[in-house]
Amino acid sequence: MPFSVNQPTRRRPKRPPALTAILLLLAILNLFGLYLGLSRRGDFFTQYPKFTPALWQIYATSPLISLAALIALWFWRKWGFWLVCVSAAVVMAIEFYTAAWSAHILRVPAALALLALFLRPVWPELD
Repeated sequence: MPFSVNQPTRRRPKRPPALTAILLLLAILNLFGLYLGLSRRGDFFTQYPKFTPALWQIYATSPLISLAALIALWFWRKWGFWLVCVSAAVVMAIEFYTAAWSAHILRVPAALALLALFLRPVWPELD
């Protein structure tokens, strides 16, 4: 059905400042993680012998997937949250398998918890 002037439009709620801050912070951190991962690729293979090229490709694309998910959340898409969760779980699983875990073991669950906390008030408004 085409849009007409008589149809009511759905107004988006005002994005809470804390949600805006966490989305921007997570985007910046993912960009930084992507940069570090690509600039230190060789170190991963020597430091963590279980890292295979296939695992590396999955690991290196996870920040891009997370960025896409954060953009989806910016545009009020509920699936963005679930995609962030899946991406985080994949990264943590790869780090456990390769024994390459770092502060991710604490940062990733904390970031997901904060994101969920700040999304909670607007969750019903997400598409």
